[in-house]
Amino acid sequence: MGAIFGIVGDARDEELALMAERMPHRGRHCRIVSPAPEVHLGELSHVSIDELRPTNIVTDAQITLPPAAVESAGNSISILQKSIREKKIEAFAHIDGLFAIAFWDSESNSLFLATDRIAFKQIYYIRTPTRLAFASEYKALLALDDVAAEPNKTALQYYLSSRLSLHTCSSLLSATPVFRGTVLTYNRNKVTSKAYWTPKLHLESRSMKAHSELVATALRLAVEKQVRGLPEVALTLSGGLDSAGLLAILHKFSLTPKVSTYSIGFGHDDPELEGAQVTAGYFGTKHHAHVFDVGRIPEILPRLVWLMEDCSGREEAVLQYEIESMIGRKHGAVMAGHGADMVFAGMPRHKLLRMAELSPIGRTGAMELYEQTQLGTKPKTLSGKLMSRLVFKGQDVAPPSILGDYDKMPAPSVASLDQNLLDNLISNSLNYHEPILEQTETLSLMPYLASEVIDCALSIPIRFKITPFRQKIVLRNALNSLLPREIVSRPKAIQQVKHDRQLSQVVDSMADEYLSENVVRERAFFDMREIDRLRKVGHGRTYSGDQLYRLWAAINIEIWCRHFLDNRGLPWNLG
Repeated sequence: MGAIFGIVGDARDEELALMAERMPHRGRHCRIVSPAPEVHLGELSHVSIDELRPTNIVTDAQITLPPAAVESAGNSISILQKSIREKKIEAFAHIDGLFAIAFWDSESNSLFLATDRIAFKQIYYIRTPTRLAFASEYKALLALDDVAAEPNKTALQYYLSSRLSLHTCSSLLSATPVFRGTVLTYNRNKVTSKAYWTPKLHLESRSMKAHSELVATALRLAVEKQVRGLPEVALTLSGGLDSAGLLAILHKFSLTPKVSTYSIGFGHDDPELEGAQVTAGYFGTKHHAHVFDVGRIPEILPRLVWLMEDCSGREEAVLQYEIESMIGRKHGAVMAGHGADMVFAGMPRHKLLRMAELSPIGRTGAMELYEQTQLGTKPKTLSGKLMSRLVFKGQDVAPPSILGDYDKMPAPSVASLDQNLLDNLISNSLNYHEPILEQTETLSLMPYLASEVIDCALSIPIRFKITPFRQKIVLRNALNSLLPREIVSRPKAIQQVKHDRQLSQVVDSMADEYLSENVVRERAFFDMREIDRLRKVGHGRTYSGDQLYRLWAAINIEIWCRHFLDNRGLPWNLG
């Protein structure tokens, strides 16, 4: 855990120090090395850094190595260095875990930057005519005088429309992310990229039973590997299936000495809290249920936007911030069911896409509804409008438009559900978890996104994953023998706070601060009429869900601007 950063080209010592200071939540121990003239590599860590470490590699890595490999070759960093030196780019395909790595190769005078398969650990880089700089967070790049603090309005508009971040770029115009599963090479002022892993379908002709057994085996191996050597694990438990399955595996096979479970929600009638309590009771874990106070949102949201940088997430991000911060103060590792929906087709939009595939007659309307849920675009055909009415009940709200000229937003992938699932794997929207866990020095355990589980899922035909009426079928079958029927059959759980008058008042007061007429006019991102439209409510003075999310996103944009445009990455107003 920690961070990496560096500059290839002319650089002053104080520039490297300033980059490190932008990321205090990633560790207090700093190492800066220079393996070659005009090559400067930096590393932050929560624990002291071995001074004998190689000077040509810096890592922010959570890697799993077979015990035999460590015993025969030494520590994980020396093994990494040897593998990269011998195999170059091909070495990264064999690294198991979550990582961001910078490696200077003296033979080719090249810098390698690589992120893990899902880019849970990220690297951003900027190029100027004379140098390249990189860092785990782009707030560190803003410490450099030659980096412009300019917004990427295409990325910000995409967030406003989809409530997700674009994986191909960042909200900061000058900062480019290293693409997941990719190695970037910088040599003689030239940048090239090469994928070391690209998810591809390799469908196998097996029975549902055979596929289910393989999923069960892969998931057990992933859990066992990730908890190996840990004295205890905290598990975030929802009201759904995914985290319950992980708890069942931990319990059935006694994979770790101690498991504590945590849940968070809005109160006694929250199905998330109720379902988690039932699951915890079934397995007899020490369970901690936390009721979230929506009055804390104005305090948490600025901190969260600063940490995650690209705004993605709705109230689930705030809830995860609260529960993961709490866990991190007590435990060194947190396991979660993140990724199961992406791997096994568990999102509501997946049902919509599957329905469109199986019913060509309604495909046009279904695709229009899908695009509306992803980008807020209104359906044009009668069938699309009818479906929209059924889902949104007339309470859908168009996203606001950012003023000015910028590139057109990319359209969502609708080629097929299989293709959509592949796109999900390479445009993962879980990145906000990583900096939250970093600030509490907590390991992230996500078995559903382990390489063996993903590879297994890519071999399963879509008909075994989902129908228009049932999701994650093969996963449910895989967990049948470990969980009672009432838990296996649970529908998709949605983590949220209660959409009541209290929440509307909290969001309203934030809009008064961040989207006042003076603020909007000075920022010149929005037409004030768009903000007034978002804030228009009925006599009950409670925002509809879609309206609330649109307003929430606009507030996030202004908070982001204050952190990264006005303050150049220094935390604004965090106390």
